[in-house]
Amino acid sequence: LIVEKNAYLEKIQVELQSKIDSLAEELKAAEFESTSCIEQELLATSEERDLLKADAAEKHEVISELISENNHLIREINELALWKEETELLVKRGDQELLASNILTRRIVDLEQELERYQTKYRKSMKALAGMEEALLTVEKQRKKLVKKKPSPNITALVSCDTGCFEEDSSLDGITRKDSKGSI
Repeated sequence: LIVEKNAYLEKIQVELQSKIDSLAEELKAAEFESTSCIEQELLATSEERDLLKADAAEKHEVISELISENNHLIREINELALWKEETELLVKRGDQELLASNILTRRIVDLEQELERYQTKYRKSMKALAGMEEALLTVEKQRKKLVKKKPSPNITALVSCDTGCFEEDSSLDGITRKDSKGSI
């Protein structure tokens, strides 16, 4: 009777161990699949962030060029305005001087209109840059929210880059950047 009970207990123990091993394999497979999915999402988010940064850098470069052109035009307009004042004093001497003044005045008006066009371009570029910065901030805020809700220590250990580690919040399907100290 004891031998039968021992045999029965061993049989149950073997079945339980088999079930435990099976569940451990399933858990390992699910964890690997989840990690793979998270890594793909991290890569996509990283690429999107890099594109946004590149676009913002491009916009910043265009804005810098427009500022430089704007400053050049302002200097030129100021010089022409001074020249115009001097010319207006000489215009009183004759018709030829009047003609020169009219030409100069027209040039100043043209430059002022050109300046207005450049200033309009500058404002549009600033709005575009602000939009890009807002998009970058939104992405960063979303990442912060995701880390606060449910950080995954497995992903932090697996994926890293020069700016820090990335982590997924599976409840919101998002990705968050963490620095090497674990802070957001």
